[in-house]
Amino acid sequence: MNQIQELRKELTDFIINRVKPIRDRLDELLNEEAKKICPFSINDIIILDNGKEGIIKEINYYSLNYDFSDNKFIDKFSNYLEVDEIEYKYAYTVDNKKFSITWNISGLRMRKDGTEGKKIFTDINPVSHIIDKHSKIVKQKDLNDYTGNTDIRFFEDLSS
Repeated sequence: MNQIQELRKELTDFIINRVKPIRDRLDELLNEEAKKICPFSINDIIILDNGKEGIIKEINYYSLNYDFSDNKFIDKFSNYLEVDEIEYKYAYTVDNKKFSITWNISGLRMRKDGTEGKKIFTDINPVSHIIDKHSKIVKQKDLNDYTGNTDIRFFEDLSS
């Protein structure tokens, strides 16, 4: 029993000291890439679906065709399991598949007087929204609009 506890401690230490910093650095690099390909900047004011204005506060990456949670056993029973410090699906999935990213913005809705409100908007990206870059208007896509996206960056398979 002591050996099991020691191995669990060693694994937890490894995840905390090695896996999490690498995962954080990868997220940081992907977010930098997303900011490069996003047509908007932090603090840009855009027109939202309802015709009201919003101010962008965050630009993050949005993964496409990249499912970290493909471990069916862990997914099925994850509601019943407590995991060590970081979810198993992030720690143990091999990062060598092709994947692509695009950008995802969120921020605050503006008040009528032009000041920042408290209500947030989230998950605006070129996959689910029509983006008018010049007029800075974003609109939820209809079902027929889910084609022809050019704001996606593709990454090659790392194993070759």
